[in-house]
Amino acid sequence: MDTQYAWQLKQLQLRDEWKDRAVEYGTLAVKASLMHDFAPMFDTPRLHFWEDTCLLTNLSVPGNACGLDLEWNHFDGLQRSAERDANYGIVWSPHNVDSWWQAVSLLQVWLAWYDLTAGMIHYYENEAKQKG
Repeated sequence: MDTQYAWQLKQLQLRDEWKDRAVEYGTLAVKASLMHDFAPMFDTPRLHFWEDTCLLTNLSVPGNACGLDLEWNHFDGLQRSAERDANYGIVWSPHNVDSWWQAVSLLQVWLAWYDLTAGMIHYYENEAKQKG
């Protein structure tokens, strides 16, 4: 992910309704990927954000600790990148992805979150323009 985009997300406070929407979209994505058939007790993805901001740090889907984690060495460089107007990129690393449906679920949930955050940034930018 682009460092500047990640920096914007780290600056945006995550409203409860946006977090609920992210979980709702993620749940739909997990069910759409057929994960629900294999793990009906856990059909809601777990999403964790950086200090109540819009920056996703971890997501988990059904399976044996299957998920994506933000690479912290990239995260530590986020501030330096923003200060230097550089773009080092932000990376999430997968762990315990044992099947194609887990991979599909992770991708779908991550893309749902990304689409949602793009909408949030657009919303906040329009809100700022209307106030300014």
